[in-house]
Amino acid sequence: MEVKKFWERARIPVRDSQHCIIKLEKLFSEWKVLKKHKNRETSLHRQQEAEFVENLKNLFDIAHADALSMIKIPEDRAFLLAQREKSRRGVMGSVDQVLAAREKRVQEAVEKEERRRLKAKEYALEMSSTSEIPHNSSSCEDNTDNDSSGAEEAAVGGCPKKKKLPWAIKNIITPGLVAALDRTGIYSRRATFVLTEAAKSLGHQTEDIAVNRMSIHRQRKQHRGKFVEEFKARFPGKIHLIVHWDGKLLENLTSKQHVDRLPVIVTGDGGFSQLLGVPRIASGTGEAQASAVKCVLKE
Repeated sequence: MEVKKFWERARIPVRDSQHCIIKLEKLFSEWKVLKKHKNRETSLHRQQEAEFVENLKNLFDIAHADALSMIKIPEDRAFLLAQREKSRRGVMGSVDQVLAAREKRVQEAVEKEERRRLKAKEYALEMSSTSEIPHNSSSCEDNTDNDSSGAEEAAVGGCPKKKKLPWAIKNIITPGLVAALDRTGIYSRRATFVLTEAAKSLGHQTEDIAVNRMSIHRQRKQHRGKFVEEFKARFPGKIHLIVHWDGKLLENLTSKQHVDRLPVIVTGDGGFSQLLGVPRIASGTGEAQASAVKCVLKE
């Protein structure tokens, strides 16, 4: 529908096309009835015509029923409320420069990450091909430690010098280090600077350890998963527990927006106490909290 283009440009979620068509057909039917009896001079008919013309000045609302809760940007939410007022207060500009710049940065980051992955894949293929040892060369065994002989063989067209493979780099991320980074709130990008300088101060070569952002992020994710599995395995399942929960408005992990979080804690005999999770909920209603607590307990 042509109308949907303007709603999508304003970043307002809309109903399904079939419901929009039904509403448009209903408006068209009202117009047909008024047109059929246009020659009537009764006061009721004139009043209906005036109301129809006046309603055309208002918003043809095809927004989703939960549009206000689905919209994350406060300005877009305020714009929708202003448009629903009588005579449609406010007007939509051509382009949201701030949002367009943000989306451009996100797209550039995605493209940069994709190029990095392709480059890493090509490098891995190149290294795997160059590290293969020819079968007919008997002089290439156990000579990698001698730099002079390796240089001479390379000069006369012998075996190429064996390069270090990317997966041979030493991994320094341990469960304790992951817990320390999480507790202090250090992101993976910032952790690269901290770990690099710490390794230098301890006399290590940074080329021999994996301190790039993606490696740290991947290792942190793996250690967290192992911790969750170990926690589930050792969790006491045959004791009486009491469930406690309370809503809290916290800053989101991936943005600066504040979202509703629900800490769920269980306590039991012998001073047992354990935090089960802090799930994100769509709203602070009792129904949403009950559903989140049920999901955490089931898990």
